Amino acid sequence: MFKKSKLLYLLLIVSFLVTACGTKDLTKGKSAQDIIGAAYEKMAEIDNYDMNLEMLMKMQVPDQGPIDMTMTGKATIFQKPMLMKMVMETKNPETGEPLSIEQYMESTEGGMTIYQSVEGQWFKMSINDPALAEMMNMDPAKNMSLFLDNLKEAKILGEEKVGEKETVKIEMIASSEIYDEIMKQMPGMNFGQANMPFGPEILGKMGDMKYIIWIDKATLDMVKTSMDLTENIQNMGKAIVEQGQFPKEMGEIFSGMEMSASYEIYNVNKAEQVVIPDEAKNAQEMPLP
Repeated sequence: MFKKSKLLYLLLIVSFLVTACGTKDLTKGKSAQDIIGAAYEKMAEIDNYDMNLEMLMKMQVPDQGPIDMTMTGKATIFQKPMLMKMVMETKNPETGEPLSIEQYMESTEGGMTIYQSVEGQWFKMSINDPALAEMMNMDPAKNMSLFLDNLKEAKILGEEKVGEKETVKIEMIASSEIYDEIMKQMPGMNFGQANMPFGPEILGKMGDMKYIIWIDKATLDMVKTSMDLTENIQNMGKAIVEQGQFPKEMGEIFSGMEMSASYEIYNVNKAEQVVIPDEAKNAQEMPLP
C-alpha cells in the first residue's frame, strides 16, 4: 500500500512538471504593441464568450446631491452574426432602490434590434441603419487597428495573475484624435455644423485615452480590460462650457464627474446559446428620438 501511494505521488509530481514545462509564454520577446495586435487578431476568430462588466459613473448635481449610476452585470456575446444578452444591476437614481436591466441586441438584415426590460416592462427598438449595423458587427481586430493608428505609447506594466491565468498587463495611450475618428464613424454625425457640441475642437481637448489590458501569456487571449475616462470627461465638460454651449452650472457637474469601465472575459467559445424571450419580441415598438 505504501509503495502504491509513493507511485501515485510520483505520477502526480511528474504530471505537474510536464504540465508546467509544457506551458509556453507566447508573450516572451514580443513588444507591447505586438502582443496587443496578436491578442486582437485572435479575438476576431472567437465565436462567443461571456463577460463580467462594471461601469462606474458618479456626479454631483446642484440641489440634488451626489448621483451614483454604477452598474455591474454579466453579458453573453456571439460575434458573427452579432447577438448579445446583458443583465445589469444598478440603483434607481431617484429612489436608491435596486434596479435590474435586461437587454438583448441582435443584428438584422437592415440594421439591428434592441430589446430591453426595466422593472419587468419590455420594449424594443428597431434601427434600420446599415452603417450602424456595420459598426456594431465590426471585427475586434479592426476596432483595435483604429486604436493602434492613434497609438502614442504602449508599455508592459508587468505580470499579474487574474483568477487562474498568468497575464501580462499592458497600458495603451492613444492621442485625443481617436475621439474624432470614433465620432466620424457614428451614423448621422455632421461635423459641418458650427454649433455641434461634440465637434473636433471639443474632442481634441479631451486628452489622451488610456486603456489597460490583461493578456493571457499562455494563449494570447484577452482576459480583462479597464478604462478610466474621468479626466477625459472633465476636460470635455470644461471645453464645452468655455465654448458657450452649456451654462456654467454644467461645468460644475462635469468637474466632479467620475467615469470608468472594466470587463473580464471568460467561457471563450463555451457560452450558453442566447435565446431572446417571446415577451421581448412581442413588446411594443419604441420610436427612436
